[in-house]
Amino acid sequence: MIVGYTDWNEFERSLMHFGTRIEVIMAMQMADKITEEEAYQQVKSMYKELKKAHKKFDKEQDNS
Repeated sequence: MIVGYTDWNEFERSLMHFGTRIEVIMAMQMADKITEEEAYQQVKSMYKELKKAHKKFDKEQDNS
């Protein structure tokens, strides 16, 4: 069964967005549009946001 985007919870949407952004950042770095350090810093920042979304999701699951 294929699940539509509307059926995804906030964390799943955040995870999907994270993956898409990683692809874009890696493509930009490989095309020399940004440096390795810039790519690293962007990924690091996005990962922190993903961790926050995961913690929020865990809290919501615990409260259910």
